[in-house]
Amino acid sequence: MPTHIHVLNYDLEPCPNQYNNTISAKKRRGQVETCDKGNNTTFEFTFQQPALSAEVEMMSGSPRTPQTLVFYDSEGTDLPAPTNIPKFTEICFLAVSRKDLLQLHGTPRVLNKISLCFNPEKPINPSATEVSGLTNAALQHSPTFQEQVPMLMHFLQHLPQPVLLVAHNGMRYDFPLLARYLKDAGVKVTDLEDIMCADSVPAFQRMLSRCRLRLDEMYRRLFGGVAGKHTAEDDCQKLMEIVGRLDPERFVRLCQEQAQPLNFYNRPSEFNVMFARR
Repeated sequence: MPTHIHVLNYDLEPCPNQYNNTISAKKRRGQVETCDKGNNTTFEFTFQQPALSAEVEMMSGSPRTPQTLVFYDSEGTDLPAPTNIPKFTEICFLAVSRKDLLQLHGTPRVLNKISLCFNPEKPINPSATEVSGLTNAALQHSPTFQEQVPMLMHFLQHLPQPVLLVAHNGMRYDFPLLARYLKDAGVKVTDLEDIMCADSVPAFQRMLSRCRLRLDEMYRRLFGGVAGKHTAEDDCQKLMEIVGRLDPERFVRLCQEQAQPLNFYNRPSEFNVMFARR
């Protein structure tokens, strides 16, 4: 039975009857069509569920194929700048088995997650507070990130390995900060060979043609209504639900193609200026 989805061009404002403009997803994978209706442009995404391709089934036997995908999001004191490196105020890891994700129908029953808030020990920019709702006063009695590193590492290292961390815009924010502050806490990031990282934005760029890829906008276009709170845990949940609504198998494949070890983000050349020590 065809699946009906509502996806609008993110560069346009939806009209009031946007949810009447439905199109069905065909079975032929890889085809993307546009259908203009008034001031809307609806996209037809092609995917089929729940059958897995023979190629992906064979890949599950590869020692480097991730057995667990961890949707990762963080909140910080500010946006990164050469003279102002953010510190974490909140982190969430939401883990799901690769098999369960590829057969996703709604929210998997088996989820493992950890969500922690931290005292950043530096002022939080008011614009960051406006987004996350976190203030220095609210976090003054919370432990620091460094104090919670053993708990975070215990969580990641006791999941079925290898693990693939997936973060929305992670290349520019979440991964470099995580690599830096784990190293500052004494973790040998170079030894974390079973923890890989993939940014969801390049994957969605391949899957969703000509769309703006802000997480809240994607969620609203796919599910309607208000996207909800902006917390690290909620953003992880939204990202997982978006993947499930589109094409989990293709998303995982695209993430695997661009995955890098966490150590790659430990001050590589392209981040030297942004994360220079002061």
